Amino acid sequence: MAVLDGALAKVARAEEHLRRLQEQIDGWREQNGSRMTRDNNAERTEFRWYTQWDVAPDGVRWALLLGDGVHNLRSALDHVVYACSGPKPPIRCEFPIFLDQAKYFRPVTDESGGLYKIRGIQNLTVRALIEGAQPWRYPERPKHHWLWIVHELDIQDKHRLITPVLMIPKGVRGGMQAEFVDGGTGLVHVKAHGRVPLEDHALVITVSTPKPAKWVEMKTSVDLAIGVEAADTTFGITAVLGEPCKTVRTLIEQIRDALV
Repeated sequence: MAVLDGALAKVARAEEHLRRLQEQIDGWREQNGSRMTRDNNAERTEFRWYTQWDVAPDGVRWALLLGDGVHNLRSALDHVVYACSGPKPPIRCEFPIFLDQAKYFRPVTDESGGLYKIRGIQNLTVRALIEGAQPWRYPERPKHHWLWIVHELDIQDKHRLITPVLMIPKGVRGGMQAEFVDGGTGLVHVKAHGRVPLEDHALVITVSTPKPAKWVEMKTSVDLAIGVEAADTTFGITAVLGEPCKTVRTLIEQIRDALV
C-alpha cells in the first residue's frame, strides 16, 4: 500500500456516506414533497405556514451519516501528517487547521502552533501545501473555508449530534400577495423563521397584513432544503460534506504527488 492510500480510503468512505445521505434525503423528499399546512388568527391579520410530513424525516440517521463522514475527512488529514512525518512520527502530530496566521507560525516548540503539529515533516513541498490550505489564507471569510467547517463539525460531533434543520428559500419573502376583506390587494410582511426544527408542524413562515385579509397567496414554490449550522451560517447538508470531500481529496492527491 502506498503511503497515502489509507488517507484516500478514508476520503472514499466519507464520499460513501455522502452518497447514502443524499439517497436517503432524496427518498424522503419523494415521499413528502413540499407540502405545508396553514392557519390564521381570528382577525385574519396573521397567517402561518407549518411543515406537514407524511413520513417523518430521520434527522438522527442523517446526523450520524454526516458526523461519520466529517470524522473520516478529519482523520484522513491527520493520517497525512502522520504518514509524512518519517519512520518515527513525533507525538501530537496532526493536520493543523488555523484561522490565525500568527498562531500557525508560533515557534515550533509551542504546542499550540501549527508548526509544532507538522514538525516531523521534512518535505518542504508538503509543508507548503499544508500551509497553502489554511483558512487564514482566505481572510474575507476564513470560517467558511471547507477545512474549517470540517474541523468545527468534527468537534461538534464528538460531543453531540449535529442537528439538521430546515432551510427556507430567500425567494419566499418576495413571493406573497394578499387580498383584503375591504377590497384590493397589497403588500404583506413576511417572516421566514430561521433554524426551523426538522419536525412535523414546525412553524416555517409567518405573514402579517396591515388589515384583515380574505386570503394570502404564496406566489413561489417552497422547496424546504435540509441544512446544518456551522460557522454562524446554515449550509446545505450534502454541500457541507460534499464540498469538503472534494477539497480534502484534492489536497491529499497533491501531497501524494509531491512525495513521488
